[in-house]
Amino acid sequence: IGTWRELPTERLSEGSNWKLWHIPPAKKDFIGLPLPVRPPEPSVECAFVVQLLSSLPSTFTSGQLALANLWLLSFDDAILDLAELGVTAGIAYETSMNTAGLRLSFRGVSQTLPSYVRRFCRRLLQHHVKLLDGSTNISDSVYQRAISDANRSPKISRLQKQQVIDTASEVSEIDVGKQGLFFLRCVNGGYLISQGDVLPNESLKLLGDCEEIFRDFSSADGFAVEPDLRSILYRPFWKPRDASPCLLPGISLISDSCGRIPR
Repeated sequence: IGTWRELPTERLSEGSNWKLWHIPPAKKDFIGLPLPVRPPEPSVECAFVVQLLSSLPSTFTSGQLALANLWLLSFDDAILDLAELGVTAGIAYETSMNTAGLRLSFRGVSQTLPSYVRRFCRRLLQHHVKLLDGSTNISDSVYQRAISDANRSPKISRLQKQQVIDTASEVSEIDVGKQGLFFLRCVNGGYLISQGDVLPNESLKLLGDCEEIFRDFSSADGFAVEPDLRSILYRPFWKPRDASPCLLPGISLISDSCGRIPR
């Protein structure tokens, strides 16, 4: 089993609680985010994980879990335009709560993915604001997805499922927005994990950008957590599912990202 390399982060502000973990390109047998199987040829693909660190999710009640899930599901709807743009660039994302906070995962082409990550994170911080001021409404399909997810989940008991369903059936946009804001206020720093075709200086630049974007939500007292990397590098469920760099016109001629032999 390989190991990650923690890079120095002198560029960050004094007292920063953000860390960068970087795996060099072409490194084999490493602990990393599970990605679609590709041929062994050199590739322009890369992946980033932004883990917002907080112990709060490990203490969630069933009702709070339902509200947090609605916050993320409604965010999927709110960034549909960004997701559709990402598909044309071979970019996919995933958001998920875990015991160490909130994980934002991204995969795509190294030339465009950092910019997408920055836009995505800025949109996330705007979402609870729009829910609270009424400029964003949660569609019925979001509530239905939340109930469906609860019914299918093998991780919660029948009683907890019913509590999640009851909560999802009764709450408003303001309730969901308050839960999103509550979580963000309980964040204590973050990790940026990079792998694939991305240089250390590019990863450091994105780390500094993430610290700046989340500057108002990174220093909550009493919620610090330092998870093992293995615990937050579980398999993501990518959205949109059909996003792939292999579908980009001409990409195989540039880097053999799909294993094709240049003619």
